[in-house]
Amino acid sequence: MQQRLADELTQCRILITNKDGELEDSSGTVVANGGTIDLASMKAKVFQTYEYESGVNNVDDNNVKGDIAGNQAVQVTIKGYMDQLDRLAAGLAYSVNAIQVGSTGTANTNLANSNLIFVTYDENNKIKTSSDTGITAKTIRVSDDLINDPTKLNCSTTSTSGEGDGARANAIANLNILKMNLSNITSTDDLTTMKRVDFLNEIGIDTTGTGFTDTDCLSLDAGTEGSTADSYYKSLINNVAVATQEATRQTTNQETILANLDEQRTSVSGVSLDEETTNLIQYQHAYEANAKVISTIDELLDVVINGLMK
Repeated sequence: MQQRLADELTQCRILITNKDGELEDSSGTVVANGGTIDLASMKAKVFQTYEYESGVNNVDDNNVKGDIAGNQAVQVTIKGYMDQLDRLAAGLAYSVNAIQVGSTGTANTNLANSNLIFVTYDENNKIKTSSDTGITAKTIRVSDDLINDPTKLNCSTTSTSGEGDGARANAIANLNILKMNLSNITSTDDLTTMKRVDFLNEIGIDTTGTGFTDTDCLSLDAGTEGSTADSYYKSLINNVAVATQEATRQTTNQETILANLDEQRTSVSGVSLDEETTNLIQYQHAYEANAKVISTIDELLDVVINGLMK
């Protein structure tokens, strides 16, 4: 029975109709009338409504219409801010780890006696890994090894754990003035799989060849382009605040416009109780006046007719 049900589900078909009433597959290719589409061929993009489609769901080049499309468009904007925060977290984590370990992550310079400060959290297995590959704002964690044993921190000029001259601590502190070209990390780059050496190369820190020695990490230099972590974060927060303020302003303006339109509609098609009450009073007075006229005429006729009879 279960196998039969599985076979029947496999044979399920779904019809997709575009705005012109034609059947099409998930890639947008129109199929013949009466054609069917395998359920397995369905893709999420078939159900996306926020992308601009002239005359269908767009107001203009920058805005879409409809609650669903609006919500999806906002999610895209939020995702962009989250990506920027991921870049910042990865930039700090990889830079700090490069100083701590004395290596950009290449095999020929990894030091076995050093421990990473920041590691990646494995969300599937709910554990901290021993690597910083794929680190993001969501998965960044402090290594349990250093939490349990702070003496594993490298504090000296050389890659020796334990007490030292504090050169590496000073190098980490100096990261506040290190300019990182984080804009080189684009939306097409998958940070969840990126390695430390690749990320550092992208933001302008030259890690090619074997030139990156144990002491090179004490003077990381990404050039003059880009921005410091502090200015990058402030710019991100400022952009979010401006976007929020603009969204609030547009919402207020649209609510005002909607209220004005509703008032205009009501003035044409609605009913004014004051106006209707006034009309009723006028009609009542007209009826009473008309009744008075009829009553007067009746009295006159009675006088004339009855007077002549006498």
